[in-house]
Amino acid sequence: MRYNEEQVQAIHHSNGPALIVAGPGSGKTAVIVSRICALIEQAQIPAGKILAVTFSRKAADNMKRRFLNIMPGSDIPFFGTFHSIFFMILKQAYGLSSANIVSEDQKENILLNTADHDQIEYEDPFDFASALINEISKVKSGGSKPESFISSVVTPAEFRKLYEAYTLALTKQKLIDFDDMLSLCLKLLTEREDIRNYWQKRFRYILVDEFQDINLLQYQIIRILAAPQNNLFAVGDDDQSIYAFRGASPKIMRRFLNDYPDAVLIKLIKSYRCPAPVLNCSHQIIIQNKGRIQKKMESLHGSSFGIVQIRKCKNQLAEYESIAKDIRKLLREGTNPREVAILLRRSLEFPVIQKVLANYGITTETMQQYDKGASREASLTKHSSCVQLMTIHAAKGLEFRHVYLPDVSEGILPAKKSYTKDALEEERRILYVAMTRAAESLKIYFPEKIRNKKTAPSRFLDCFFKKAL
Repeated sequence: MRYNEEQVQAIHHSNGPALIVAGPGSGKTAVIVSRICALIEQAQIPAGKILAVTFSRKAADNMKRRFLNIMPGSDIPFFGTFHSIFFMILKQAYGLSSANIVSEDQKENILLNTADHDQIEYEDPFDFASALINEISKVKSGGSKPESFISSVVTPAEFRKLYEAYTLALTKQKLIDFDDMLSLCLKLLTEREDIRNYWQKRFRYILVDEFQDINLLQYQIIRILAAPQNNLFAVGDDDQSIYAFRGASPKIMRRFLNDYPDAVLIKLIKSYRCPAPVLNCSHQIIIQNKGRIQKKMESLHGSSFGIVQIRKCKNQLAEYESIAKDIRKLLREGTNPREVAILLRRSLEFPVIQKVLANYGITTETMQQYDKGASREASLTKHSSCVQLMTIHAAKGLEFRHVYLPDVSEGILPAKKSYTKDALEEERRILYVAMTRAAESLKIYFPEKIRNKKTAPSRFLDCFFKKAL
């Protein structure tokens, strides 16, 4: 593979901290893997001294597979998730086993049983428990107090009850969750110099993928592990930070530069994925966010390639039928269905849009983010003849030739509950992530009415939608 100038600079960065700001489609995984190979081959760093950490087992396995394709037969660095690394540290120190880790089913049962006992009302049990698990995690990983936390699903008093019941149940059953694992790890590495020294010597070079999704506790632990050499190579994009509900914040990327004033900053701004119209439109939206690391992505496709359209429809049904007709035309022209994706802010609309598509002879497979603790895997079956229907969060990291974004409307994107500055900026990043999945065409829709109620197009489109229409 031929690398561009910024990629070469990142791959051959020598020692010390580096922040690699990698925009959508900029080849960040290739850079991480090639840097690991360069450390082993050129810098003569033993593979066992290198740690590459990311958020999902799938991503870690992908990096490992790509490494072995380049260096077959080589000793293998440690490719793992935050979960697996912190568990490894605690297992060695305390003899923990997987039996000590609370399962997602156990979490759900604790919360649902407590809600039923205390007559706390909810509609869908899975959505209710999943939202609460995320909120409890946010409290624990963010260092805030349950009594001052404002829940989006229950009253403050109810949240306190559920939080206390959850922590008490874990204590009684001698179980820990991922956030406890973080707290225990931080405490262990802070208080035990011998253990801290062992792990610092074990991993001399640390590479972190998807750095924009890190939370404060994870960042603090990684900083300790990287000391004192601080050979910390952090790769991410603050514009693609969309996991605030898990405690992630794009501010940590900016904090990195303050914590490491001698850090090398490299921006990967050449996109191998997105055409210029997609990058230009998404840029107009994301620059409305304040305090972001300044960058403007450049397309490596010709200036005449690619298309962005914004379409107004009278209601959701008309919107979905317009999408169905458009997709049917693509499929008749020979487009592979798996190269077509419909991305929604929420899964609530899935059944309706699936029914409309089915009426046009279009089969879909669904993929949505299941926020199961530290895992970021999504549910997806492998059918080659289906159009992809998924939530925007589930689509992160993926790309498609043709992307459709329905319901880009006030109350949906941004979500109704997103009224603070930080929440609105997060919603704007969610739209940016959705737009930059497109490798050829991007079509954005908004209805004039949703469920017979008038609705306005998303405020995020104000910067250009009148001109586009």
